[in-house]
Amino acid sequence: MRADEQTAFEHLQQSVQALHPLASATWTAFATRLTYERLHPGHFLLNIGQVTEAIYFVHRGIIRSFFQRSNGALYSKNLFLAGDWAAVMNSFITQQPSLLGMDVLETTTVLTIPADHFRQLTADFPDFARFYAKFLEQNWVVKDEQNLLAQVTQTAGQRYLQLIQRVPDIEQRLPLFIIASYLGVTPTQLSRLRNRRVSDWAG
Repeated sequence: MRADEQTAFEHLQQSVQALHPLASATWTAFATRLTYERLHPGHFLLNIGQVTEAIYFVHRGIIRSFFQRSNGALYSKNLFLAGDWAAVMNSFITQQPSLLGMDVLETTTVLTIPADHFRQLTADFPDFARFYAKFLEQNWVVKDEQNLLAQVTQTAGQRYLQLIQRVPDIEQRLPLFIIASYLGVTPTQLSRLRNRRVSDWAG
């Protein structure tokens, strides 16, 4: 096992244990179903209209979920960063075609588990089923509610500053039009927000 692959498994194990500790046998069963992958920008993990077939643990890099507007423009719904789980869970749970797609925004390393293997682990290991409950609660229910509230209660400027605080180098890692779509603003509006931030810090 290569050094980065070993580090990725250690990263995942820390993340799993923080949510719900797994017995040694459960972790081994889980780990043997994972595949280490290095993905390149522009790679599509899920096309709109497909059913979710895998879940990804992001070790390094950025994965995006998006939907397509009627005019063909892409709206970035979520940015999955290092330590995040990337998937369209509505499609995973219902086994229905996804309304969202997922693509890779920069060179990214992940640990991938097929959806049917993940479901089988929840059936075979009670502690993995409990981990899955926490996994859904923390990674989708709580985060989606927080994101929805932010869209409703925060200004674009507040959402921008929150993103910069979370990922200080995001503007060096992603094109500004993707950041703008994630924030729900136009590239011109994002430019104004960036100029205002520079002005505020300079003052």
